[in-house]
Amino acid sequence: MFTREADLARAAFEAWENGKLREWATDGVHPDVDFHDAPELPDAQVMRGREASLARMDEFMEQLGRFSIPVCEVLERAHGVFVRVAPTSRAPSGVTLDWEVFCVMRFQEGRLIEIRNFFDRDTALEEADLDRSISHH
Repeated sequence: MFTREADLARAAFEAWENGKLREWATDGVHPDVDFHDAPELPDAQVMRGREASLARMDEFMEQLGRFSIPVCEVLERAHGVFVRVAPTSRAPSGVTLDWEVFCVMRFQEGRLIEIRNFFDRDTALEEADLDRSISHH
């Protein structure tokens, strides 16, 4: 059985799959959300705010083409919801890309306040157990 936060995490990826991420984000994402790229990315960034985070997803779509992000695993951890996803995309070059991303999602009052992405499972699980209390005003 999943808690409300695990259900919220799943809902975010379902919204992406259904092409309704922006609509979901209106109520599902805190205006001051922090979106962390995987640190392994060469140009890894931290986006602050809902619009900057959605713009980053748009950038990924431009680079990778429209891609699917099926949820493979959801774990409740001490300080976040750990989500393993296996994105697949067909790049504009025609090359199909398959990989795994490990997300740690944190919620505040039912809205996504932080998402940290990783390519390493152990690092993500460790992150989900860290207390990173977010004090947005």
